[in-house]
Amino acid sequence: MHGDVLSWTLLSLLCDNIRMFFPSGEALSSFPSVAPMARKPMLSVVRAFPCLSGVVAFHIALSLPPLTAADGPGIPNITYPEQMVGANLSRIDPGKAVSSLAMHRGYMFVPLGADHGGGQGAGAFAFYDVSNPSVPVSVFDSRGDAARYHTEGGNDYVGDWAEVHHLSASGDLFMIPERRNGSAGYCIFDVAPFFDNDPATHPRVVSRFSFSGVTNPSNYDGFTFAPGWQGTRYLFAPTGAQGLYVVDTGNFSSPAQLTHVSRAALGNVTMRAAWPIGNLLILCEADVQAQFKARIFDISNPANPVQTGAFTGPFGYHGFVYGSSFYNAASPLVGYDFSDPSNVAETVLATPELDRPEYGFGKDGYLHVGHYPGALRWKLNSGNTATFVSRMNSGLVDDHAFLNPLGNLIALCSDHNNDRKIMISVSGQEQDLAPPQPLFTSPADGAVNQNVLSRVGISFSDWVDPNSANSSSIEIRNLTTGDIVPGSYSTMMGIVNFVPASPLALDSTYDVVLKPGGVKDALGNAFPSELRVSRFSTGSQLTDYKVTIQQTTAIPVGQQAQLGLSITNPSGLALEHSWSFGDGSGNSAFSAALTASHTYTAKGNFSVSVRSRIAGTLYAPSVNGVQVVHGVIPAQRPRMQSTIVVDPDRPVIWNVNPDNDSVSGIDPVALTRIHEIPVGDQPVAVAIGSQDRLWVANKKSAVLSVINRATGTLVATHGLPEGAQPHGLVADPASGTVYVAFESLGEVAKISEATGQILARIPVGPWPRALSLDSVRGVLWVSRFISPDHGGVMVPVDLSTFSTLPEVALAPVMQSDGLQNGRGIPNYLTAVTLSPDYRQAFVPSKKDNIFRGLKRDGQALTFEHSVRSMAANVDLDTRSENTALTLDFDNSDFATAAAFSPLGNMV
Repeated sequence: MHGDVLSWTLLSLLCDNIRMFFPSGEALSSFPSVAPMARKPMLSVVRAFPCLSGVVAFHIALSLPPLTAADGPGIPNITYPEQMVGANLSRIDPGKAVSSLAMHRGYMFVPLGADHGGGQGAGAFAFYDVSNPSVPVSVFDSRGDAARYHTEGGNDYVGDWAEVHHLSASGDLFMIPERRNGSAGYCIFDVAPFFDNDPATHPRVVSRFSFSGVTNPSNYDGFTFAPGWQGTRYLFAPTGAQGLYVVDTGNFSSPAQLTHVSRAALGNVTMRAAWPIGNLLILCEADVQAQFKARIFDISNPANPVQTGAFTGPFGYHGFVYGSSFYNAASPLVGYDFSDPSNVAETVLATPELDRPEYGFGKDGYLHVGHYPGALRWKLNSGNTATFVSRMNSGLVDDHAFLNPLGNLIALCSDHNNDRKIMISVSGQEQDLAPPQPLFTSPADGAVNQNVLSRVGISFSDWVDPNSANSSSIEIRNLTTGDIVPGSYSTMMGIVNFVPASPLALDSTYDVVLKPGGVKDALGNAFPSELRVSRFSTGSQLTDYKVTIQQTTAIPVGQQAQLGLSITNPSGLALEHSWSFGDGSGNSAFSAALTASHTYTAKGNFSVSVRSRIAGTLYAPSVNGVQVVHGVIPAQRPRMQSTIVVDPDRPVIWNVNPDNDSVSGIDPVALTRIHEIPVGDQPVAVAIGSQDRLWVANKKSAVLSVINRATGTLVATHGLPEGAQPHGLVADPASGTVYVAFESLGEVAKISEATGQILARIPVGPWPRALSLDSVRGVLWVSRFISPDHGGVMVPVDLSTFSTLPEVALAPVMQSDGLQNGRGIPNYLTAVTLSPDYRQAFVPSKKDNIFRGLKRDGQALTFEHSVRSMAANVDLDTRSENTALTLDFDNSDFATAAAFSPLGNMV
């Protein structure tokens, strides 16, 4: 090869994916391709192809296959530009058909074969480094070690590996179907030696089995291309016309066929795909016909599958299971919820346009449907619908319907004779940070009378890393004895199965518990917390207990809280409990005591939790409660301006009717109007005074009305300065005084309750409106409705001298304009709400963004960031704003009022 010909450049920005090309533009009609050889470099030019820019590029595949390797670098987990969603990053042509693959220990494991069944000499396998998905690199290919893997009759011969539509694995063991000349069955392939850095060891076949009665497997029948493996123990292998085989695979050297269910016994339905989940088995056809047929079996005794349900639907060649539903991967796209196998619920999700749809999978709330051009991605909605999200096309229409997830990438695979057997494409923009979540469990939570041969199956929201499915991540525990049940685990897509090493105990209850940081997806996203997903019994009832935290009593700061538990424990289990008081003081030691006490040093709503467990065991689920700790509440509650007040002496609610120039009294029980009293023009505020008085501020007519609350009659009207526009109004019965804000005059007046005469007036600045009375400190708080450009203004008034104190500024909010917040000054200060302990106040308002605009900061005004809603917080002790407690109300009209709960723990 000439050096100038071999010079190349990475073409990254001009093409739809990164390729290598010859800058000289020299035309090559052929290029040497080196056949794969163990541990020798491989270089092959697959083909020349045009890029988006019109430049002709060459796809060059590089391979340097070591015999062994440490765990690989994995898949990049990054956020892609929006325009890259649907883009193809790379293509791989291993020269053989590809249907199912899996990320395993940082490398992409790819079984290879041929269309129409594969095997019979066509099988092979390879590992790829996809840490740069634009330039995947083959790190091992079985064809490079032909003596070991491609010599017929050898123990590790892989030439009979059949077409496989979904892979099952248990740790480093993969279940691989085989289609041979004269027989069919499976092999169990151990890939662990590939990762052990020992050149003397190699991936190897550790078990092999042949189905009885199969002597001439065809391209669709007699072998199994979509079996389901439970742990390392049971294989459910539908073989089309030859029916269903159930094999005990546990003894690798001598596996045993448990049963064979003929096609006739399956209702003359040709089953080719299996999904076992615990005690449940779903079988489906894989055939081109107008209607598909599926059957549900109880496999709690694996040697005796019993049909418990059936469903059928519009054409779906293969379909897939996600959560508790089977999806037909067709149009219309239909989900079949098999939670109750006897009553499968059908939901039509969408009607996509598909070209020969076949396969699919579900992941993190999305469905992926494969058809001949590639894949379509749909978001599952809560309303039993699906929304189209993205499309990934291979550039051909040649059976790229085999789909395999790679984080937010997807591998489009094909078993046809094209040069794009694997296309790595971007399926989602955002970085994949979602851990697998349990969606369905068998046996179900609360199930009783379960077979002692039961297995446990959990259907997760994402494909599960098989090496993360083990006793450290999923624990099955005998609730009575506390013993952890030993057994084996397996994964298939998002399904994890556990098989006990020996039958379960009779009349015993078992917990299925996910451990924190255990179950992971291929990217390492781990289930974060401890969760019991199922409790079932092999007897007629559950051995169970229930713990609840007794109703707590609110206490003031510094007083000891007395906490207790209520226990339902019919089986008399020895329980112990650990408390967390929610204030950072840590967890108490486990104890059998049902009570606890704790002293809180700060006020708040503290989340109290108790973890309970059977003595001597580790699993401890928690229950929660709330302990309210409040400040000292004076007998005299704060008095604040309002348009509606509750009568403290009788069951009446008083409110103003500004557009009717009246005040109404409402019976709060019967919800009927019992009074309506005409007052002045535009009443805007009411206040409870002494001696059954109800004071009313009438803004337009500038008068105060006085109503007798006992009789519901108007007893006095007091004139105010002309044009004063009285707005804020509070009464102080203890001093026989009423305070009124004159909005148009910029003043606050002090008025005698007895005579209605103005005793004093002081200027407080423009636009005074809301008033609130702090009787503990003798301070009247005044808000200025319209704010100057530097921010909101609060004016405290010393009532002992009836003079103003230094103003309190409410600073502009300068957080960057984002999805849930934005800049602006507090404006339209409509209320001042004091807490019952007189320690703080909230001031609701709107937030005007005077900092944004093309002539200000260069950003155009938008509806999200022009005017928002907020509430400022004022520390009444220091008479200063506490910006740490400022609230922004997203997607809301501007706040106009606030109210504290009686203890001040909520607002």
